Amino acid sequence: MEDLPMEQKATSWVQTGLTALLIPLLLALVSSYCIPRIVEKSNRRELSRTERLKKAFVFGERNKEMNSRLNAMKTRMHTFNAQNVRGRFSIAQVRETQRLFQQQHTSDYLDLDKNAWWWYWDLEREAQVFDLLSPEELKVFHDLLLKYGNNMSQSVGAISPSWEFLSSADYRLDKASQEHFAALYAEMIKKMDTLATERYELIKSITKLFAQTQHFPFESGN
Repeated sequence: MEDLPMEQKATSWVQTGLTALLIPLLLALVSSYCIPRIVEKSNRRELSRTERLKKAFVFGERNKEMNSRLNAMKTRMHTFNAQNVRGRFSIAQVRETQRLFQQQHTSDYLDLDKNAWWWYWDLEREAQVFDLLSPEELKVFHDLLLKYGNNMSQSVGAISPSWEFLSSADYRLDKASQEHFAALYAEMIKKMDTLATERYELIKSITKLFAQTQHFPFESGN
């Protein structure tokens, strides 16, 4: 710079000074504007992910509750028959235990019916209202819920043959009656186990849908 004319030297020093002043100013502007926006965007993404995972968790927990209710009904039928056999009850005693069994089973069924057919549609409405999934993902979610509802209907239906026999006038403690119930119960267990596995796979698909979505509507100005 010593070989430069004085005017060029002065201009060079001014440019150097301005650069030295502008760089911290620009950095400050970037820090005050861009970084908060980046942090806000990150926070909103994290909140969205958390909300989606909560919904997936709730779905899993409610499914466990449905499994518990179905298993309780299944276990009550087995227990009812086993107690009658162990007690070697007379026909009159069997009919009395049937009456109590029918009351308990009906109460369980009504409680299941009250809860089984609506809660997952509430979660779909929440996903729509809070814009948790893209329109395409909502369609996939809806189809999964239809399959889940159909599965629940089949699961409840699988209980009916055993329940109808145990509560009928044909139910007795003789060998033929017990063999018939054993066959009905084994078929019920087989169907319910298959349906429970299908529900588990549906829950996995729903959880994956909520966990892996890249739908963040606030980033596109919606």
